[in-house]
Amino acid sequence: YGAEANSPESKIHVDLKKVKNGRVEVMIYVKDLPADGLKQMKELGLKVDLHDEKLKVVLGSVNVRRLKSLAKLEYVFEIVPLDED
Repeated sequence: YGAEANSPESKIHVDLKKVKNGRVEVMIYVKDLPADGLKQMKELGLKVDLHDEKLKVVLGSVNVRRLKSLAKLEYVFEIVPLDED
């Protein structure tokens, strides 16, 4: 993997890339979340439902068009769809 492996696009799960409009339920894996990290995510449109510091995960919903902005955050490791099974 080159630089592309760390690109914002590579952090977004393939199933989320198929969604073109509306809000999506997501699970965002984070590393070293800064003190204002949740605030930054909220400013990008994420409605936070749960933040688990121990598991380093944030659950919430966001407009699909804001996924790339969230993925650009340095501390975001991966964004995956939240299964509602």
